[in-house]
Amino acid sequence: MSILSKQEIKEAKKYMELADKCCKNLSAIVMAKKQKEQEINRIYRTLKEEAAKEILAGMDVEQINMDKEGIRINTLKNAGIDTVGKVLERNQDSIRAIDGIGAASAEKILANANAIKAQTVQSAEVSFTPEHKNAQTKELVKQLNGILREQKIFKRADALYNTYYGNVSTALSKAESVKHGFRWIFMAKDKKEEASAGARVLQEIVNGEFGTEIPSLYKEHFEQSRKVVLDSWKDFCERNAAYYALLENIVDACEIQKRSGKKLAESDVEMIQAAKKVTGSTSLPAELIQSIDAYPLDLSLLKASLRRYQTFGTKYILHQKKVLLGDEMGLGKTMQAIAGFCDLSAKGETHFLVVCPLSVVVNWRREIESQSELKAIEVYGEGRDMEMTQWASEGGVAITTYETLVKVPVPPTVTIRMMVVDEAHYIKNPKAQRTRAVVAAGQRAERILYMSGTPLENKVEEMQFLIRCLQPEIAERIEGMKQLTQAEEFRSAIAPVYLRRVREDVLKELPQLIEKEQWGLMTKEELAAYEDALMSDNFMAVRQVSWQISDMSQSTKAQRLMEIWEEAKEGGRKLIIFSFFKDVLYKVSGLLGDYCVGVIDGSISSEERQKMIDELKTAKDGSALVAQIQAGGVGLNIQAASVVVFCEPQIKPSLETQAVARAYRMGQSRSVLVHRLLIQDSVDERVMEMLHTKGELFEQFADESVIGRMDIQANEVNESATEAVSEKKMMTNIMEQEKKRLGIAGK
Repeated sequence: MSILSKQEIKEAKKYMELADKCCKNLSAIVMAKKQKEQEINRIYRTLKEEAAKEILAGMDVEQINMDKEGIRINTLKNAGIDTVGKVLERNQDSIRAIDGIGAASAEKILANANAIKAQTVQSAEVSFTPEHKNAQTKELVKQLNGILREQKIFKRADALYNTYYGNVSTALSKAESVKHGFRWIFMAKDKKEEASAGARVLQEIVNGEFGTEIPSLYKEHFEQSRKVVLDSWKDFCERNAAYYALLENIVDACEIQKRSGKKLAESDVEMIQAAKKVTGSTSLPAELIQSIDAYPLDLSLLKASLRRYQTFGTKYILHQKKVLLGDEMGLGKTMQAIAGFCDLSAKGETHFLVVCPLSVVVNWRREIESQSELKAIEVYGEGRDMEMTQWASEGGVAITTYETLVKVPVPPTVTIRMMVVDEAHYIKNPKAQRTRAVVAAGQRAERILYMSGTPLENKVEEMQFLIRCLQPEIAERIEGMKQLTQAEEFRSAIAPVYLRRVREDVLKELPQLIEKEQWGLMTKEELAAYEDALMSDNFMAVRQVSWQISDMSQSTKAQRLMEIWEEAKEGGRKLIIFSFFKDVLYKVSGLLGDYCVGVIDGSISSEERQKMIDELKTAKDGSALVAQIQAGGVGLNIQAASVVVFCEPQIKPSLETQAVARAYRMGQSRSVLVHRLLIQDSVDERVMEMLHTKGELFEQFADESVIGRMDIQANEVNESATEAVSEKKMMTNIMEQEKKRLGIAGK
């Protein structure tokens, strides 16, 4: 091995200096993240302890003697210690001072009380909804926001650190002798060779991504860390799922590490309970859970963070290969499917297929593009043949409809690495054309994921058919179990092919407000009505895109609304449906039939409103209250509803916030799902853009008092001249954008 020359030594010193600086900068980024995580853990632990303290303050002191250890509970109660919380306020001496309590009993009382405290802290639920906003929850959200803002930076820094830091540190240590100047001359040959080798390793590493990426990464981190975030709570309210996922991953990291390598035994109660948090049940055999959990998941192409149950679900999909995912609506089935695509793509696979109803094609594309690095291509409509050919040639995620797959099957040259069938209950009829088309495509798929949020356990024939398409041997096994759908035997039999989690099982610790944008495409009839409204400069009619046509069976939004309603009904939920427009309210009421318990608008008295709300509480599953957002969006408590639907985006964000708060408030026992019905390439897109990215401009154009007093039917507004001007500017701006986009500005 050659020894460095004088010139090489001079160069080596430069590389060593660069490598040392890069190491320090990289460590600074990694440490910044670690410090934030430590602070998040500290705050979260404090919040759990406070929640536990409230529980213990109301817990009967009898709990201390649950194991019948002879503790004199009445003696404690006579001394005024009637709760576990009051026991914990005492020390051993003060308890021993109570007449009738000896030293051994005092020790046992405190030991039991502290054991109960530890269990209570572990199981205590932490809430940081608007009702629980305080200094600690605000700081927790702020710290989470800090990590989310730098998520890409931290992720890349972790990757560079894990790949290079150890090697660079070792090489720097070996090359240290190169800097010794005069002593280098008298150094032993083997020491010189070792130092030279270390210097050359450093040169190679510094010339690669380690040396080129870290300076810019550190600069970006430095700038981001010094940005002042005015309202991290507002960001949390707008995208709470990202915060919950990050929090869960951080607070569970120690627990996961503690459990890693521990063999999962059927008798291990703690481990089984932990498994239930991600599986939703104990039906999966312990060995299968451990095998699934060991799947090496690569999420480098996924932009989002997964909850633990979503990570397990993704591993389940990939490990089991052909499965039915029946997670309850709002738990992120789509995200788990995309994560599966990302894992396979990162491992070199290229062709993925999504088959879904037309109404959710746009949702799939938007989710894939926003949450992953994958390329999506829509395959339907007039260009479907060309698009299918393009996908066959280039790869990526093809998103097609059931109807398209019947007419344009997957080319025989393509092997589908993973195929997703959304709303799989659409193919419950084996004789239907779309069913045959899906089954035929599935025969060339290595992995198949059927997705349905509609509970299937009590529709055994339908479930049996779907399972037969995936794993025929399991379908045969449940053939004779049609009357045993609630039995453990049945659940165990289908566990390897059917995974269903409900929010109450997997989201116990963190209350959820789950918001989803439901994007659709205009039909020709809708587009014609939309253009007519634009031409007549009728902003109110333009905003009613998809609702302004006469035939609701042809309405994209109406179709999606009924799909949401069906899933909510099957999931045992009730709905509240909001619109700004009276015409829309009554069309929705007509669609729902006797499932609509009433329509609330400005003409309804407070007594009548409350009567409708009371009726909703006792109404059948799937029942809905339909409300004008100005009339039903404030002042009402509607916890009976856990699904909120907006028929169009609201001009003022506060209108939606207030409306959601009707259901998402103290006393709500279920997580709340919020759906926004939206049409791509329409005024909906313009309004959403303004809401997301042009808040200041929006505030300039639309004063809350103006929007809050707009009369729907007559379009008469009692407003000041200033308010009228600001409203007109906002409406004119949006209308002109749309006319220009559609090329009808001059008509």
